[in-house]
Amino acid sequence: MTKAQELAVEELATRYNSKNYAVLKDVDGTGIMGLPAGWVLVNIQRTDNTIIIQAGISPEGSIHT
Repeated sequence: MTKAQELAVEELATRYNSKNYAVLKDVDGTGIMGLPAGWVLVNIQRTDNTIIIQAGISPEGSIHT
């Protein structure tokens, strides 16, 4: 995960007032769940693990929901 992606995840978590999130990473270079290669998928969650928002984040840190 790039530094820009890490910062974008933190930004989303702060925006949605949650410290609970899961990041799914592209492990084989083909993308993850329909996202292009190099992107990550993040789920920002409530304390009970229900998803508040799901976003794709590009290697440059651009957030797409």
